[in-house]
Amino acid sequence: MVNHQKFLEGEIRSFIGDLGMARAGIKFLKKKGNKGVIQVNNKSLNEIKTALALIEKENVRTLKVSGMLNKLVDVM
Repeated sequence: MVNHQKFLEGEIRSFIGDLGMARAGIKFLKKKGNKGVIQVNNKSLNEIKTALALIEKENVRTLKVSGMLNKLVDVM
């Protein structure tokens, strides 16, 4: 997950900057196959989703957003 994590962090940072990264409080929690769970501050959710959508090198999509992490288990 480290390579994917570094890649995603770099792409998100290029869109929202260092201050946006600090405000978002991004945590990479789980990875299973080609899916993963990222925890972010709910006030930064739209910025993070936009940054992920703008990634051209990889096929990155938001499948589900939840306020509770255990609700994301069925996605993975």
